[in-house]
Formats: sequence, structure tokens, C-alpha cells
Amino acid sequence: MDLVFFLTITIRLLATTMSLVLAHRLRDWRIGFLAAMLALTLIHQGLMWWSATPAGGVSPIGALSEVSELAVSIMALLAILFLRRILGKGRQREAALQRQVDQTSALLEVGQAITGSLDLQEVLDMIVARACSLLHTQRAGLALITYEGNDMVPRFVAQRGLSSTFITRIRPRHWRDGTTFMAITKRRPIWSADLLNDPAFELTPGTRAAVEAEGYRAVLSVPLLSGDEVLGALVVYRDTPGPFTPEEVDLLQAFAAQATIAIKNAQLYRNLENRLARLQTLTRLNQFISSSLDIDTVLAEIARAAAVLLQAPSVSFWLADESREILELRAFWEEIADRERPQKILRFGQGGVGWVARHRQPLQIDDTFSDERIVGREWRKAYGFR
Repeated sequence: MDLVFFLTITIRLLATTMSLVLAHRLRDWRIGFLAAMLALTLIHQGLMWWSATPAGGVSPIGALSEVSELAVSIMALLAILFLRRILGKGRQREAALQRQVDQTSALLEVGQAITGSLDLQEVLDMIVARACSLLHTQRAGLALITYEGNDMVPRFVAQRGLSSTFITRIRPRHWRDGTTFMAITKRRPIWSADLLNDPAFELTPGTRAAVEAEGYRAVLSVPLLSGDEVLGALVVYRDTPGPFTPEEVDLLQAFAAQATIAIKNAQLYRNLENRLARLQTLTRLNQFISSSLDIDTVLAEIARAAAVLLQAPSVSFWLADESREILELRAFWEEIADRERPQKILRFGQGGVGWVARHRQPLQIDDTFSDERIVGREWRKAYGFR
């Protein structure tokens, strides 16, 4: 029965070793207790064999006893394998639950910041930081849509881990020139496991060079949607190629939704502030007009109020003498004091003001430098009044 004994010792040794490794890996005292018990039985069996074996080397322990010990050892090994599987799944469930707790806590923290803070930049920085941490990415950014002529340019208002060179270089030229432009165009999350080698995208040389210089490979972009409006995108970047899971996409969408709420709340607050400022300005103006009899003072106050309401750096008030067909500058307001005016008298039809007096219609000019009706062009260029 030497073979049976050898198998018994080997299996029990294997079970003991596995239980020790499992106890160390899972940090579970129950597995550690089982490992200690197995080790003691292993030592006990070895001592019994040693003391019961005569000088001739033939053990007097019965065959039935050895077979029983072998059966016990096999059962112990199977029990260890079963516990390893059960406890391993339990640890996986615990890890998944901890991830959900972390994600929920982060979303709750951002939600509290949205409702409790008027600092939009602080909220957006928090969203980018939490997204970068929970999705285990090296870089993340939040970009809003801006335009330079007809070209869409992402303007990063919050970022983590991105270089200043990348932020200024990235300029998508068409809807397949990267995940961000495609996500904004298609209004849904877009990701690539390896952007530089993904046939779904057609990177322009400029975009490819920017991606290579930054060093990331996998990227996930989620649009910021507010009804029919697309405000921008929330983007995370990974240095190593690999897919994004549906859970990661859902999490980034949740952060994107929170960013959209924060941006719209900030816009609403600014609009309310501007409306309140306009109402206060009009109220003061009405009070001033009803209390003053000096026409020049009243006109100057109207010019100042118009500058505040329209956020204009310069406002002029011209009075018309229809019998002589001339216009006289009676009041003005300047953002910069003591700015000399080039002309104070204009004829009907002369310059933009004269054109309005002649045609009795509003006039809007997009570029005064190139419009032939405008007078005092050099003065306007000197002060940047385009």
C-alpha cells in the first residue's frame, strides 16, 4: 500500500498548500483555519507512519485504514476547490458591489455640487476627475462646441492629464475624424479600442499626429445633450488599447448628463442676472428721466444705459435737424474715458448715422472696416471698433 500512502500524502499536501495560498489571497480567516487543520493532520499522519513502520520498511497499518485516509484527503482537496470557487465568486460580487457604491457616491457628490455651488468650473473639474478615476483612465476632458468660421473647434473647459499642446492642436475636420466629432454628429456614445488602427475612423494627418504625440490609444466620447441641442462632449482616454464595457459607457453618460445640467444651470443663472441688471438699469433710467430737465444730461444717461444693456464699449446719441439735414453729436458714452471723437457734425446720408437719417431705417453693419458708407474708418481701426 505504499502507492496509496504516497497518493494520500501528496493530495493532502496539495490541499494544504492550496488552502494556504487561498487564505493569503482572500484574507479569509476561515480558509486559514482549514489550512492549519490540514497541516496538522498531514503532520500527524506522517508521524504515525514513521512510528508504525518496522525496520524492514513494511507498514503494519491496514490497507483499509490507508484507503480511508486517501478518501479523506481527496474529499479535503475537493472541499478546498469548492471553497475556492465559492469564495472567489463572493469576492467578485463584493468587488462589483464596491464599484457600484463608489460610482453612486461619486454621482451623488457631483449632484450635491451642482445644487450647492454656483462655481461651474469647480463642478466640471470634479466631473472630469471622478470620471477619470472610476473609469481607470489616464486622461479625461470636457469640451464645448465652438466655431471658427465654418469649422467646429472643441474648446476644453475642464481636463485632467491632457497636455496643453494637445488641447490647442486637436482640430477635427470631418465627422469621422475621431470619436468626439462622431459622437457629437451622431448624438450617441462613440468609442474606439485602438483609434490609430480603427477602420471606422478616417483620421486626418493633423489629428493622427496629435493622438500619437499625446500617447493614448483607446478613447470613449459621450455627447452633452440638452434636448435637441448638443453642447459638447465628455471624453476619456486610455494609453493601452482595449474596449470599453457597457457599464463604463453608462457611467460616463451619467457624468455627461450631470455636466449638461450644470452648464444649463449656469447659463440660466447668467441670463437671470443679466435680466435683473437690465431691469435695474431701466428703472434707474426712468427715475433719472422723470427727475431731470437737462436734455444733455438725460441723453448722456440714456447712452450709458444703452451701453450697459447692449454690452457695447461705445454709444453715441445724435440729434437730427431736418430743416438743415444735419446731425449733431449731443451725447455719448465711452468705455475708455477722454476718447476724442473725430466728427461731431454729419450731413444726412454721410456715414452710417447719416444713412439711417436719410432712409429712416435701422442699419446693421458686420464689418465697418470694409463698408464704404462708414466715415472715420481710421479712428475705428485705432480703437478696434470693427
